[in-house]
Amino acid sequence: MKIQNVNFLQLTKWTLIVCVSFFFFQSCTPEAVQGCTDPASLNYDALAVEDDGSCTYEADRFVGSFSGPFDCPSVSLMNSMTIAISADDSTAVDSVAILVSTSLFTDLPGVASVSGDEMTISVEAENQTIQFNGSDVEANVSMSGPLTLSEDESTLSGTLSLSASNSGSGSTLINDDNCTFTGTK
Repeated sequence: MKIQNVNFLQLTKWTLIVCVSFFFFQSCTPEAVQGCTDPASLNYDALAVEDDGSCTYEADRFVGSFSGPFDCPSVSLMNSMTIAISADDSTAVDSVAILVSTSLFTDLPGVASVSGDEMTISVEAENQTIQFNGSDVEANVSMSGPLTLSEDESTLSGTLSLSASNSGSGSTLINDDNCTFTGTK
């Protein structure tokens, strides 16, 4: 059996090249790209591997306070409404939390689902104090319907169905009135 001579200088040289190459390529690895990693967002970045918290959603375009005329044929006292819209951790990315205020009631909570430029609100509030025929009345109030956001995101408008019944007696105060709203931010 013949033992070959090992050139230790050559072996050391190649070992050093392999080690330096490994270190060089490890330290030159590009840093993780940060950005929005949620495909459901408006600003999704397919190259991002680390979420930086910058994601925005369709619902974010509606956030703000919209005030303007609110005309209901059967309720002559109502002439304006404000819808305060906010996004928070309790709502999904395609919905917002809302507070609706008119001359009859203040800060009725609800939710609105968002799809494109349309927001469909749903308010179901029980035992709310409302101003009706000059008196405070405990009422169950329901308001629902679609509202459309203008292209420049400054106006919200549409027709909403409004009904209210006396919490104690169940008598109808407002019977499915179709009310128009045009609010500006």
